[in-house]
Amino acid sequence: YLKVLKFLCKKNNEMADRILVALAEELSNIGHNLLSLSSNVEVHVSVLLTCVRVLCKLYTSVYQSMTSSIQSAVANGVTPVSPKTIRIFKPAESLWQLLEDWLNLLQVEFDQKSPRQSMANLSEKDNESQQAENPKTMNTTNSSNASPQQQKAVNQYSDVNCSKDKLQVSEGILKHMSLEDQDVIGATLPRICGVVQAFYITCSCHTQSEITSPRFIEFVCKHNKVLKALVQRNTTVIFDHFHFLLECPELMSQFIHIIKLQPFVKRREWFYQNISDDENPSEVLHIPATEEDILIINRGLLKENPDKLKKGLALKFDGEEGMGQGVVREWFDVLSKEILNPDYALFTQSADGSTFQPNSNSAINPDHLNYFRFAGQILGLCLYHKQLINVYFTRSFYKHILGIPVNYTDVASIDPDYAKNLQWILDHDIDNLGLDLTFSVETDVFGVMQEVELKPGGRKITVTEENKTEYAQLVTELRMTRAIQPQINSFLSGFHQYIPQSLIQMFDEYELELMLSGIPEIDISDWENHTEYNGYDDLLYLCTILGVNVELMLSGIPEIDIGDWENHTEYNGYDRQSSVIQWFWEIVEDFSQENRVLLLQFTTGSSRVPFGGFAKFVGGGGPQHFTIAIVPYKEHTLPTASTCINMLKMPEYKSKTELHNRLMVALQCGNQGYAFA
Repeated sequence: YLKVLKFLCKKNNEMADRILVALAEELSNIGHNLLSLSSNVEVHVSVLLTCVRVLCKLYTSVYQSMTSSIQSAVANGVTPVSPKTIRIFKPAESLWQLLEDWLNLLQVEFDQKSPRQSMANLSEKDNESQQAENPKTMNTTNSSNASPQQQKAVNQYSDVNCSKDKLQVSEGILKHMSLEDQDVIGATLPRICGVVQAFYITCSCHTQSEITSPRFIEFVCKHNKVLKALVQRNTTVIFDHFHFLLECPELMSQFIHIIKLQPFVKRREWFYQNISDDENPSEVLHIPATEEDILIINRGLLKENPDKLKKGLALKFDGEEGMGQGVVREWFDVLSKEILNPDYALFTQSADGSTFQPNSNSAINPDHLNYFRFAGQILGLCLYHKQLINVYFTRSFYKHILGIPVNYTDVASIDPDYAKNLQWILDHDIDNLGLDLTFSVETDVFGVMQEVELKPGGRKITVTEENKTEYAQLVTELRMTRAIQPQINSFLSGFHQYIPQSLIQMFDEYELELMLSGIPEIDISDWENHTEYNGYDDLLYLCTILGVNVELMLSGIPEIDIGDWENHTEYNGYDRQSSVIQWFWEIVEDFSQENRVLLLQFTTGSSRVPFGGFAKFVGGGGPQHFTIAIVPYKEHTLPTASTCINMLKMPEYKSKTELHNRLMVALQCGNQGYAFA
């Protein structure tokens, strides 16, 4: 359909104009029907968005040269709108006018329902901000921020006068629809959001791709309070219709706090909807099986064309037969561990011994910044393909990835004593204590202590009770950010090849860790054996008094939930009542945590359970539950696995003891390497 229209449009300009104007008229008709509240909302929203996308694709295709000249002008700070563009899109202006009327009507509705929290009673600061960003009042309140050309363009588009007469007309429409006693907001919300999305697409089609349409920014700023109230009333619309936020940093900053309030699962789902590429891999990537420099070998693979790796990955280790998700998991596991190799000097262990932080002295490796870029590519690709890694980083490093400022509490990860000293300074009045602190500190640079100023002239600025908070923040930034800024920048340049900042900023540092590394392993017995008690003879007594389950109190959700595993297992040739299957689960129940991890790695290629449990395991073709399949029994035959489909192939052993022995041999000797079994 689109190809036919493109062909007709390219025959001559007159034909193109007629088709484009007709599409704009159809867009307006569909939008008016949608806002009439008498149509099927899902169908009409879908048809509206299809129509506007076809219109904009045709317009861009036919008038590409005109668009290019406009984009060139935009780059120079001017936003001209050609007469032809105005004529083509003029039929849609009545729809945008109606959208304005509805948003103003909803503001009245909010004011009437919540007089004490009326949107008319905004703080003076908010009112000033809104007026400054309002295109209707720009020429009187903030004309200095707009060039004459920009103001002219806005005026060409904006002939809307939101007067009381307009609102009365809208209220008359409302009464005519017999909606006085209905929930106006609930009835109109998905319809209005659908039209807002169509408006954004229209505004964007004749604006430079890297620049958000000034008209749309002004529209959102003008109706900022109403749009936020709509989103807060039904937060699902932000994921259904507000995709423009991902392309508009200016607007995302205004809505990010609302997005972060949404459930993690919803945000994670939206995240993957907007980055995933469901296309099949165009070719198989061959991974050399070598003992040489692993990072150098694999760095070359990622250099060739990063876009290839955004598609479904198909990897094959040279010299091995295995392919599929198991090989992919092993590849990521090997690379994620290798970037921590001390020989590269990229990361150093933090004070807690379980997490890693970029090494401020990594320059000892002349090529360290390229290695950091590659490390960013690895982690970005892992996140892109939902692959868990067996690596944990400090909270401050996750904050750097997310763009969250660090604070003095983050210093504890690299220097707990220094963090305690900062805390003491903040908790006590330091005037007249004779600390003799200034806004300069000594720092270790390759074993040599050097004095570094925290701010210009810092050597002469004394730390006082009044400025100690600034001192603590600047010290934190020096040790946690400035000392490793080149490393962070290089890492992010690789990471953002796969994960855009606009998407990753939806999460906090704890959620990012969960998405990258899954739920950490916790050895309950080791924890319990090395716990001291103050006031209680033993932990069991404490838990009896409090009615607390020991395991849940210590670890929250355990890493491997046998019940969850069993409930999401399928059987091929066996059934749940088979003796061998019952023996298997009894053995797994008795396994140590270490052996459970070995079994999981042996059968799936991963030592970790995905977020959401065993139900979320995937194989080469999508969701793939753990499966136990029967194979012919021969004496001394070991269980085998097909990790690409999460399958354990197990003979029908004669006894539980034989099954246990054969399973242990397989786990100890065959938990790495992939071949067809």
